[in-house]
Amino acid sequence: NTGKSTVLNRFAEFAFSAVTDGVCTRRPVRLQLRPLSEENRQSFHEEQLLAICDMHDTQDQHKQTFKFREKHREEDEDVLRRAVEKRASSQTIQKPLDQGAFDAQYITEELVITIQADQMIYFDLVDLPGLDNSSTMPKQMVRNYVNRRTLPYTFVLIFAEHKKGDT
Repeated sequence: NTGKSTVLNRFAEFAFSAVTDGVCTRRPVRLQLRPLSEENRQSFHEEQLLAICDMHDTQDQHKQTFKFREKHREEDEDVLRRAVEKRASSQTIQKPLDQGAFDAQYITEELVITIQADQMIYFDLVDLPGLDNSSTMPKQMVRNYVNRRTLPYTFVLIFAEHKKGDT
């Protein structure tokens, strides 16, 4: 556990990513932060929402909307976190070498999380699986996102594993 999910949740201002020990992310998770769209503005204010979150699984085209309410924020975030964890973890992989997965442990298609809120910045983040020595798939994914073509437009944040006793 490197603390990556905790940092991403703080950056997003909403807890969307599971914070657990071990490798959680088995696929790219794209977080899109967006100012509130005009089409959502009326319901946003009428329902007194903090944010509207859309989850789109590009592997099977599953889409789901979540709403964060002031009085139920922790509960609402927990529902989203469980949904993201289910689709971003190894639980998602049903058969080895399922379509879209080159390696039985990973899925290459993105899980896209879009969070809209008043005063939200316009920004995209991609959370990639951590590198491990048991598979080449995470390295291939990193190369797909960070390469000569994309590097001038990419901010890379690298997390190193913290071991007890490290300072």
